[in-house]
Amino acid sequence: MIISLYDYTEAWPQHYIKAGYPVICWDKKVEGCILEGFATLLMMIEETGLQPYGLITAPPCDDFAGSGAQWWPAKDAELPASGDCWNDVEYHKAFVLLVLHLVDLFPLLKFWALENPVGRIEKLVPELKPFRKMMFNPCDYGDPYTKKTILWGNFNTELIKTPVEPEFVIWAGKKFPKLFTGTGGKSEKSKAKRSITPPGFSKAFFTANQ
Repeated sequence: MIISLYDYTEAWPQHYIKAGYPVICWDKKVEGCILEGFATLLMMIEETGLQPYGLITAPPCDDFAGSGAQWWPAKDAELPASGDCWNDVEYHKAFVLLVLHLVDLFPLLKFWALENPVGRIEKLVPELKPFRKMMFNPCDYGDPYTKKTILWGNFNTELIKTPVEPEFVIWAGKKFPKLFTGTGGKSEKSKAKRSITPPGFSKAFFTANQ
C-alpha cells in the first residue's frame, strides 16, 4: 500500500494507482487537516490489513519556499489566530514532523520521500536535514520549466532523466515558466497548478521505486 499525503491533485501517486497499488491519499481540501485527522488516517491504514509499502509527501511550501523569502519576517512574527495553538509557520512545521513520525511508525517502508522547493525547510525542521537525498528541476524529467526542488527520504535515486529545455515568457522584464502563464496571484486554482507534482518526475520516481 502507498500512502500519499498533502496531495490534492494525486499527480505523484497516479502511476501507482494505474498499476493497481492500493493507495491512500489525504489532503486538507478533501479529508481535512491531517493534524486533526491523524487518528483517522491510522485507522484507515489499519482497516486495509496491509503493510504500508511506500510513503510520498508534498507538504505545503507556503512558509518554506525561498520564492517567498521577503515575507518570512512578517510570517514568523504572526500571532496564532484566536483559538489556534500555532501560527501558520508552526502549523506547517508540524506537517513535516508528522511525516517523520509516520516513518518511525512504519519501519518496514520500502521507500519514503518528502518534496519541497529550495528554501528554509531544513532550518525550521532540522530533524529533516539528515534525510536529504537529491535535488532536481522538472525539465530534468521532460517538463519544460525550472523549479529547484529537494527530496528527502529513503528511496532509489536512480531516476531515468529525459531532459528538455525550459520554456519561458517575459513579463514586466522577468522570466516566467511558459507552462504557468496566467497562473499568477493567490487564487486556489493558480496555487494548485503551480504546486502540482511534475508529471515527468512522477513517472520517473514510480519507475525507480516500485
